[in-house]
Amino acid sequence: MQKRRIAGRPALSLALCAALCMALLLSGCDAIPLPFPAESSPDASSVPVQTDALPESAQSEEGVVLDASGGLLVLRTVYNEEYVFRMTDADDRVEGGTSAGQYVRVWYSGQLEGTNARNVKLLRIESAQEQQADALALGSTAEGFITAFDEVTVSIETASGERYRFVAAENVRVLTGEMHEGMWVRIYFDGTPDGAVVNRLTESTAAADVFTLVGTLRGVDEEEDTVSLVADTGAWYTFRLDNAEIDAPDGLWAGTRRYVLSYRGSASPDSTENALLLRMQAERLAAAQTIQGVVCAVNANWGSIDLCTADGRVLSFAFGSDAPTLTGENGIRTGDTVRIEYTGCISGDYSGAAKVVSLEIRSREGLGESSVLGTVRSISQSTLTLNAADGRTLKFETPAGMAFPDTLQRGDTVRVSYRGWIAGEEMENAVFVSASRTYD
Repeated sequence: MQKRRIAGRPALSLALCAALCMALLLSGCDAIPLPFPAESSPDASSVPVQTDALPESAQSEEGVVLDASGGLLVLRTVYNEEYVFRMTDADDRVEGGTSAGQYVRVWYSGQLEGTNARNVKLLRIESAQEQQADALALGSTAEGFITAFDEVTVSIETASGERYRFVAAENVRVLTGEMHEGMWVRIYFDGTPDGAVVNRLTESTAAADVFTLVGTLRGVDEEEDTVSLVADTGAWYTFRLDNAEIDAPDGLWAGTRRYVLSYRGSASPDSTENALLLRMQAERLAAAQTIQGVVCAVNANWGSIDLCTADGRVLSFAFGSDAPTLTGENGIRTGDTVRIEYTGCISGDYSGAAKVVSLEIRSREGLGESSVLGTVRSISQSTLTLNAADGRTLKFETPAGMAFPDTLQRGDTVRVSYRGWIAGEEMENAVFVSASRTYD
């Protein structure tokens, strides 16, 4: 008689096998044979093996992505070298994918020869900073004074108090002298400050961006590291000392001592948070100072002129018996660019405590140029609105037949040159000349 195959018998056998295995376990059996080999498990082949292992010979570079398209990755490293890697089969671990402006670490096998990456294999791309930059974070700038430096890194503090640390090796420093703490510099970089590659580091010495206050020191707070000054206008200012240069042989004394303060940025009695104090000097030690601007009014009967400065102030200077020629063919005319040397002090818009030593005509009416630094707030072909570094909002319009450069965009840091003068935010007598990015 032919035996019939009983449906379900294999299941019964497996059940018996499982029961037997359990019994063996309870009896202290160490090894239990499986009903089928592990490699034949129905799910084993469908579960990929995850590993973070890299070859022992793998090497890495960090830098800013200049481009990541067409299967190629262009990387500028912290030592300002540029490499082009093939991205084929590379493990891209940057959230959202690698794009221009991001600061990344790349792992590769092979040997880089100079800037030649053709003979290496890109293995992995991973983020090297917590928050990646936007794709347009290329060609950025930062200005500030040096707080610390070594052979490779430079730390700066900006006029508004932000502190940044950059990798800026010797090959990117374009300085006229030795680097030192307190030096005001401009850094051109790609990426974001906390993960940037520096292209160039230069000294920035725009005299028009440095302002002075003179007055009586009323308080020194050592715990907060601040000083309070009552200017000759009667306004009260409080500045952070930080790394300001102190030129006072017997120290800072509150009371009746008078000091000259030099600062960058913008300061008002209500707020000095966007001002960077550069120097405090005892007034008795202060040499004659100079200020440059455009003559915006000539008062021949009173022997005085009004000077419009680059930061929008209108300062009156009386010459008294030493008045230069204010009339006639060789006299001072409205629109002339002049430099005045003076002793005493100028505090804010008040120049009554300044005594003119000399006046030099730098250029005749309408020929001299002034400039203002700021950030583009909005721009069209004929109108540019600038958030000036000193806090003003200035609206420039192009003369007939001119247009602003197509390359300028909202958010760019630019220097705008003009002829004539700006009184506060009044632009009636200013004629636009040019505008360019500060990092061009």
